[in-house]
Amino acid sequence: SLVEARRIFEQVLAGDLPPSLRGELVDYLDDLKRRSKRTTLSVLMGGAYIFDTNRNSSPSSELIDSDSGRINLFGTDRAIHDSAFLGQVRVGIQHDLGFQRQHRIAAWVRGLHNEQMRLDRLTSSGLDAELRLILDFNPVTVEPWVEARYVLLSHQQYYRSVGGGLRIRFPVSRKLRFSLFGSALADNFDDLSEEPIEHLRSGAEYRVGLGARYALNGTMSLAIQSIGLRKTAGADFYRYWGTRQRLQHEWLLGQGMFLLSNLGWEYEF
Repeated sequence: SLVEARRIFEQVLAGDLPPSLRGELVDYLDDLKRRSKRTTLSVLMGGAYIFDTNRNSSPSSELIDSDSGRINLFGTDRAIHDSAFLGQVRVGIQHDLGFQRQHRIAAWVRGLHNEQMRLDRLTSSGLDAELRLILDFNPVTVEPWVEARYVLLSHQQYYRSVGGGLRIRFPVSRKLRFSLFGSALADNFDDLSEEPIEHLRSGAEYRVGLGARYALNGTMSLAIQSIGLRKTAGADFYRYWGTRQRLQHEWLLGQGMFLLSNLGWEYEF
């Protein structure tokens, strides 16, 4: 039983163990504790300070090309440095459906606010949510989900989306796991007082991806993900194909602390 397994792990951890083995056993014990609870609730809060030397993404040449030739940029069209305070709160809940296999349902809601110090038109707030069904067909896990997002920009309604997807995870060895996923999202953009053609961005976004995770030891793992995407829109210049790559290193420091390091690359055409 889970209770007996917890008791055995706690007895083993009371002894003298190598740090790498202790970290792995602590992870197993934490997982057993989570499984013994039908419903779990989590709250994550975060904040950041951001400084950008070119927040309005102005060209360094201070020139733009037009049908009538090159035009010099003036005033607020030139590069503007700005800083911002970013805050977010994420609330998640997970419930065991009570089957012999670990089938679960999970949901989370996140609120985020980015307050610009100089360029108020780039101040933004957002709310997004996800509902996911986690089906455990050991050793394969199947995860269908639905999601929604709402964004305010410059204190005006700017973006709404709904969508969903499917992810399949499967191990190939004790240390190496792969995942495949696909998703579709319906984007809806609203015009802003300073951007009257934003509605032309509205359309759909499709993604497919492949990922892998390798456990380096009991406290560290390395993950890589490759994504291909297609964006449709109401105007040709907002439509594109793209690819995104990400490399992530995870390090469990103990006592509930961890360190995540990410390296990403994107290309659109």
